[in-house]
Amino acid sequence: MAFFNEEGPGVDYDDLYNAWEEVAIFQAEYDTIEYALDQYRAMCKKEAYEQKPRPSMEFLKQVVHFVGNSSDSKQTIDVLSHRLIKAKAELTKAKGRLDSLESQVRVWQTMSANARKTMVV
Repeated sequence: MAFFNEEGPGVDYDDLYNAWEEVAIFQAEYDTIEYALDQYRAMCKKEAYEQKPRPSMEFLKQVVHFVGNSSDSKQTIDVLSHRLIKAKAELTKAKGRLDSLESQVRVWQTMSANARKTMVV
């Protein structure tokens, strides 16, 4: 049910719910990809650390973390990183849409309160 402009902020409750739902979906997608990337990087570091001679911790942090320990692992890290960037962009866009809807409601609440205040005085 939508409000009329003179009666409300012009924001439908369904719009707010859908925006919240969209944020939740994109947040879950972002968290899932981030977890997969972290797990894959940990696996690459473990494999590299088990090799003889053992690499330094700095090498693991600075090199293996970003490029893995083989060309296949580098490609997998790149794919997951790009998916994470896209998911972050979608999440930011969804949060912006939700924030915009909430701002419309807050502005209407302020205008409504001001109108009531001037009517009383």
